[in-house]
Amino acid sequence: SGLANDIIYALASEQQNKLWIACRYGGLSCLDLKTNTFKTYKSSAQNNGLTNNDVLSLLIDRQKNLWIGTSYGLNYLSFSESQKQEPVFRKYTMDQGLPNNTIHALAEGTKGDIWLSTNKGLAKINRKNSAIANFRESDGLQSNEFSDGAVWKSSEGELYFGGIYGFNYFKPETI
Repeated sequence: SGLANDIIYALASEQQNKLWIACRYGGLSCLDLKTNTFKTYKSSAQNNGLTNNDVLSLLIDRQKNLWIGTSYGLNYLSFSESQKQEPVFRKYTMDQGLPNNTIHALAEGTKGDIWLSTNKGLAKINRKNSAIANFRESDGLQSNEFSDGAVWKSSEGELYFGGIYGFNYFKPETI
């Protein structure tokens, strides 16, 4: 009837009536702001749940879709699917091309691509075809390892991702 866990790593809201809550080791909670009730989503043996209950990062993109970074993969929940009683999460892991399954931070580029930081570099998901491009220290990153929640998007559209040896910044459309 309440939060899945008291350790909160991220908050996100796509509209006035839902607050998404990333719970460390507890899954993804959603607070309905109209009714003040919680619903929690967890990983499950069925294929429709989260990849992992250790939720580290959240992003709501410009189309109101929710991206959920966990310590074992990235999950995508379309806005229409989020309105269902039993939504189905799309999963992205190393099996789909991510450099690592720990997703520390998420950001949307100016062209709508999704950028994420991991323990083995950055990744970009092309929203048109779901192609994944990976970037590592050998491409100029401060390190392959990044930090939880360390992301910022400037008003000019530059993305900043923080890691264990500083931060990287770039304009996504030039990569």
